[in-house]
Amino acid sequence: MSKFKFCPMCGGDMAFKMPEFDHIERNTCRKCAYIDYNNSKPAASALILNDEGKVLLVKRAWHPYLGLWDVPGGFVEGGEHPEDGCRREALEELGVNIEIDGLFDIQMDVYSDGNEESAAQVSGYGVHVMSIYYKAHIVSGELTPTDEIAGYEWFSLEEVYGMISQVAFKANQKVLRKLIT
Repeated sequence: MSKFKFCPMCGGDMAFKMPEFDHIERNTCRKCAYIDYNNSKPAASALILNDEGKVLLVKRAWHPYLGLWDVPGGFVEGGEHPEDGCRREALEELGVNIEIDGLFDIQMDVYSDGNEESAAQVSGYGVHVMSIYYKAHIVSGELTPTDEIAGYEWFSLEEVYGMISQVAFKANQKVLRKLIT
């Protein structure tokens, strides 16, 4: 559900109403009629595998899910192709260039961990996310974590199976389960 109280276009008051030719109520500006469709935000993540079949996970240094394991990735920029976003995030977070081996899965999730501290600190907390996962491998660079992550580790699929509850976001858990099977 949209959290706008004021229109991002004109500053007018927002209210929920049924727009013409629609099927659900939407947060709509009373002044300029701007409609907030509250679309899911796209994110792209890399299931980076090495020659031994291990998957690279990163430890989150920020909320939400501070301290849990995560799949490298992040939100796609406006107009950016998800594959390009996936490559950019791997370079930004880990200092490596990856090659995309193919689309693996798409999962829906919410950018939330139910933690009040996270909700107070995270921009975009509670938004719906369409998470796009690609299989990938490293082609150049040296793994060098940035301040976005507290560390990284290669895990066998058996290890991931045993620690799935320590992985951030339900979408990541689902996609890793699918990778394991």
